[in-house]
Amino acid sequence: PLVIDLRFVAPAGVVPISARIGPGEVLGLLGPSGSGRTALLEAIAGARRHLGEVLVNGRPRYPRQVALAPEEPEQVLFGQTARDAVSGDAGREMLQALGGTHLLDRDWLTLSSGERRRVALAAVLGLDRELLLFDKPTAGLDPEGAAAFWQALRERGRPAAV
Repeated sequence: PLVIDLRFVAPAGVVPISARIGPGEVLGLLGPSGSGRTALLEAIAGARRHLGEVLVNGRPRYPRQVALAPEEPEQVLFGQTARDAVSGDAGREMLQALGGTHLLDRDWLTLSSGERRRVALAAVLGLDRELLLFDKPTAGLDPEGAAAFWQALRERGRPAAV
């Protein structure tokens, strides 16, 4: 299993975090609004400052080890077409699994919020990373899109936190 350790500054104070996530397992982060779920995911991904180090399997996390799909898809897609955002065959396969191949040549400005979400999720699902992080992944997706995301995540078999 993948082991993550860090000291995190949450609204309630400094919190030590430790988690074990096995291959294909999905760790859900639950808490009320403002409790620090997004900040924790960003700290693990290296997109937010935190105390100490993020350790993955006892070693400092390196940038290409973890991928984050942020709550706002624009952070992944800004100024790109869907084809630019998804990398290689794996990314296109994930976009197909999420029902978005018809979006490949569209500029992000022409995509609806749900379409942007599908492309951003496919972009992260298609990356070869040890740990995938998703911030509110099904927000803005229709029920079919949400079901397709969970199915694609299971089939990808990577440890993930949402």
